Amino acid sequence: MQTTAHKIGTFGLATATVLGLTAFQPAEAASLYTVTDLGTFGIGPIPIAINETSQIVGSSGLLNPGNSGLFPFVEDGRAFLWENSLINNLGNLANLDGFDSEAFDINDSGQIVGRSEVNSPDFFGFDYPSHAFLWENGTMTDLGTFGGVSSSAFGINNRGQVVGSVENKSGEERAFLWQDGVVTDLGTLGGSTSVAVRINDSGQIVGRAETSSGSKHAFLWENGMITDLGTLGGSSSTALDINDSGQVVGYVNPVGESLFNLHAFLWQDGTMTDLGTLDNLSNSAAYGINNVGQVVGLTYGNRGGSVEGKPFIWENGIMIDLNNLITADSGWKLIVAQDINDVGQIVGIGLINGTARPVLLTPESDSTPVPEPLTILGSATALGFGALFKRNCSKRQQKTTQNE
Repeated sequence: MQTTAHKIGTFGLATATVLGLTAFQPAEAASLYTVTDLGTFGIGPIPIAINETSQIVGSSGLLNPGNSGLFPFVEDGRAFLWENSLINNLGNLANLDGFDSEAFDINDSGQIVGRSEVNSPDFFGFDYPSHAFLWENGTMTDLGTFGGVSSSAFGINNRGQVVGSVENKSGEERAFLWQDGVVTDLGTLGGSTSVAVRINDSGQIVGRAETSSGSKHAFLWENGMITDLGTLGGSSSTALDINDSGQVVGYVNPVGESLFNLHAFLWQDGTMTDLGTLDNLSNSAAYGINNVGQVVGLTYGNRGGSVEGKPFIWENGIMIDLNNLITADSGWKLIVAQDINDVGQIVGIGLINGTARPVLLTPESDSTPVPEPLTILGSATALGFGALFKRNCSKRQQKTTQNE
């Protein structure tokens, strides 16, 4: 494990202008975070979530680039738990090598949810389906497929409620809520498919669902009611996280943009706000939000014929490149910010000596750099479901090709 400790100040002192807003950056080369290398387990560990006790979960295996070359997914992976500087292999439901597992969320009690391949061919007889699992105290429990072909568990709250999706024989997904063995179908927005991604401690659930017109919109489910969160006038949106205040983040394809341009959003009290991008990049996505209202994610786009990405933290209307909040001579180039807990610790991926590594960013507060104005014009945008949806799609496509 490699740890780089730096002096650091408070949030909000370094930033850029997004859509014409004046921002600030530190006048001195002071760092606001320590960077901790989480170590290795297999090849390319990808951290997905962090809880309030600094336990981190994700997947490790073969690290491959996603659709844009920026968003990694795991093939032939194994779910892991990082705690006390150690990475622990969670195994899989098949209890055999060669079967994948992935961990997507962890609550403050250390309960982990995800999905794992099982040693039983699927309905068609040529593939090994994945089942949603709940891991607790060293034991991985199969939650089943609830009458479907496969299932995935993407979120869990501190009450032990689990959300995810079930895939039927036609390949359609339906969002579910699991609690104490009882499963609830969350429905759709008038279409045939839905996916539940996260759930807060009040039982509010967010994700993506199909409308009657076939569009995919972010939704909020609460007390049996599913609500369309809108699209800023565009064609689609996806919700990726929700905090205990009911603030929702994700990405949206807003009006006036091409179908391939996405913008990070924050939804609160019925209003969806475009969070913008950094440094004139064309896309962004918000992956995580904590109970303080701090948002993390990624802004990216084509520049000079290649894809460039910058991980960000957004707070009180200001978006900051996290690379500006570590010392320039640290050797690190941060590329993805995936989740943030209530003390401001961030998990993601960084490059050091050209190698991708899982990282933990920890805020410090022993110094405050003097701010000076900086203007950087930005547009705003986003990505997709990060390590979740992109890995789903790419792996299904790969297996379909192999079986043709």
